Amino acid sequence: MTEGDSEPEQSTSAVAFASPPALVAGARAPLPRSARPASRDAFFRDAKICPDSTCVLAAAEDRSLSLFDLTNEASPEWKPRWTWQPSDALLSYEWFPGATSLNPPFFAFTAAVKDHPIHLLDGNDQRVRASYPIIDHRERFIAPHAMAFSPDGSKLYCGFENAIEILDVGRPGGTEESGGITKMRGKLQRDGKTNQRLGFDIDPTGQWLVAGDTNGKVSVFGAEFDPHNAEPVTSFEVAQGSVGSVNFTPDGKHLVTCAGARSFVQPSQSDDDDSDAEDEPDPESDITQKDSLQVWKL
Repeated sequence: MTEGDSEPEQSTSAVAFASPPALVAGARAPLPRSARPASRDAFFRDAKICPDSTCVLAAAEDRSLSLFDLTNEASPEWKPRWTWQPSDALLSYEWFPGATSLNPPFFAFTAAVKDHPIHLLDGNDQRVRASYPIIDHRERFIAPHAMAFSPDGSKLYCGFENAIEILDVGRPGGTEESGGITKMRGKLQRDGKTNQRLGFDIDPTGQWLVAGDTNGKVSVFGAEFDPHNAEPVTSFEVAQGSVGSVNFTPDGKHLVTCAGARSFVQPSQSDDDDSDAEDEPDPESDITQKDSLQVWKL
C-alpha cells in the first residue's frame, strides 16, 4: 500500500454480548440452474468480509460467488452487486490483504476452482489479474480447499489434505515450499453432525470466538478458552438450519452469517404406479426460499 492510502478500519473497542444482535439485512441465495433429481439446494455456504468492512463475498451451493455491499444494508431488498459463476466447483476464496473498493489496485480476491489454477481476480469486474498453478504428480491442476494471505500480501498459503503449499504472490506460477499440519491445542464443543463446513471467527479485539452449529445457533466463547471446560458465554438463534459461516466485520460492528443445508426430496409413495401427474411434486415447490445470508448489528 502506497503512502497516503487509508488503512481498513479496525475495531478498537470491546464487543459486548449483553443482548442478542439485531438483524438488519438478509439476502436469498440464487436458485440452482438445474436441480439434481433428489435435491433442492439454494443457500449460501459461507462468506468473507472485505478488510475495509464495506462489502462481503458469499459462496452459494450452486457454485456461484456474489459480492454484496454492506454499506447498503438498510435497503429493503439486499441484492448483490455482481454474481460470478466459475466453470467448476469453487473450493475456496480469499480477499487480498488491505482490499478496499476505494483503492481499485488493491480491490482483489483469489479463487480456487476445481482442476484449475488459482486466480487473483479483480473485485469490480472479476477479470484475471494473475494465475498460480499447482500441479500434482500426474501433471494435473489441483486447487486448495483453504487459502490465507500473509499480512503483507506477499505469500499465499494453500491448504490441502496433508500439506500447506506456500506461493510467492509476486511470482505467479511457482510453489515456494510446503509443510505439515501442526498439533491441535484444544477443542470447543458444538453440535456439528454434518458433512458441511461449519466456520468460526474471532472478533477484532481478540476477546470473543463465535461459531455456528447444525441447530441454527451461534455460540460465543471467550477466545482464551480452557480446553478442558469450554462452555459458551451465550448463544442465540439465527436460522432453522445449519449455520455454516459466521464472521465479524473488521470494524467489529456487525456479524455476517450464512445458514442452510442440503435437502433431499423423498420420492412420493404410491400403491398405484400409474398415479396422476398432479400427484407428482412440483420441482420448484421443494425449494425453500429464505434469507440465507444475514447481517446482525452488535
